[in-house]
Amino acid sequence: MTGVQLRLATNPRGHYRHVFEGCDDATTLWGDIRFEATTPPGTFVSFRVKTAETRDGLEAAEWISVGTTPPDTSPLAIRPALDEAGVMPMRFLMLEVSLRTEVMSDSEVITPEVHFIDVTHVCEPIFG
Repeated sequence: MTGVQLRLATNPRGHYRHVFEGCDDATTLWGDIRFEATTPPGTFVSFRVKTAETRDGLEAAEWISVGTTPPDTSPLAIRPALDEAGVMPMRFLMLEVSLRTEVMSDSEVITPEVHFIDVTHVCEPIFG
């Protein structure tokens, strides 16, 4: 599909999800979402996470917004977002990156682009 039909038939929104595994023998402290993105005027990239002790548990976990660019910039801190939502960090973290455009054009496709994403964490030893 090309031209106007492409712009009429495609969704101006899209998302990407990825599961990150933290520490199996220590407490996982999720750090930052580090990213590089290009956001032309009228486009946005939003980041949200959910965390659970098991991969299967992620399905029932609640989404927590971490930030949107623009205006936010890299890195985005995960821990304050979890704290504000009253959610304890757990071993697994699902990241969802949503791309959105509010600009439609008959002559060009205007979309945000994500070039790089990484999530940091540290393992805090459990003392018995």
